[in-house]
Amino acid sequence: MPPRVPAVAVAALRGHVERFLRAHGVAAETTRADAEVDVVDLGGMLLAGLRHVRLAHPWLGRGGAIVEPPEPEPPGLLPAVARALPGQDAPLTPEACIAALRRAWPFMIDDAPCGRRSAPPGVYPYMSFETDDALTRDDLADRVFGVVAEDGWLAEPGRRDAVLAAVVPANAEPIGFEALGDERARALACHLLAGRHEAAAAFVRLLGADTRCFGLRGQEGEGDDRFAHGHAWSCYDAAGYGSWGRTLVLVATDGLRVAYLEALWDVSSE
Repeated sequence: MPPRVPAVAVAALRGHVERFLRAHGVAAETTRADAEVDVVDLGGMLLAGLRHVRLAHPWLGRGGAIVEPPEPEPPGLLPAVARALPGQDAPLTPEACIAALRRAWPFMIDDAPCGRRSAPPGVYPYMSFETDDALTRDDLADRVFGVVAEDGWLAEPGRRDAVLAAVVPANAEPIGFEALGDERARALACHLLAGRHEAAAAFVRLLGADTRCFGLRGQEGEGDDRFAHGHAWSCYDAAGYGSWGRTLVLVATDGLRVAYLEALWDVSSE
């Protein structure tokens, strides 16, 4: 039997798809051939968005208990979604994208009542970012992601911390981020990019004019050697084994995509 998805969750997914397409310059009548959208990025966004909205709108039973946790995705779903997208001459609309998702993984849209709760962001690798000679793709390998989260998450510190922490490397301690002005962000980027000033300038504007930069709260010290302190981190598994050390992290985001730079040192494990 195909999985059930609440109608309100599908409506929320449509909103996320609409924002994604609009951010990539796709208008109502833009065909897939004319849309400057990478199909892997779009497929990843659709799947991450579906995961997010299903967690945000769970089926509930007596006492508010979740009675139908979301099913795991079948293997090979991302290429299946890419193949199911409309043809090159067809408009790339939110409805067409959701229809492609349903062709790749059929699910029922159910109008029955459901719950509403805060859900972790949907996160997926984002591939079609622009670089130049100063900042290469190798500098950002596996460090640029798309995120699907409730609109306005950048404006609320608690929600912002949750989204950014879902992207940067795992840390067992609570992580808080603070906004960095252009000068501080460039200085930290330059430090993390081995003194390459042009690369640092490119990173803090990686995602266009709406790029905002954040760093881990308290990771900077004072004076000329202010980056020597870093943030103390630690990670442990269920058996008690773990590792720890110090890190510096710089995040750039426009609300739909998140990129980061990091440095690790004094790393130990047991």
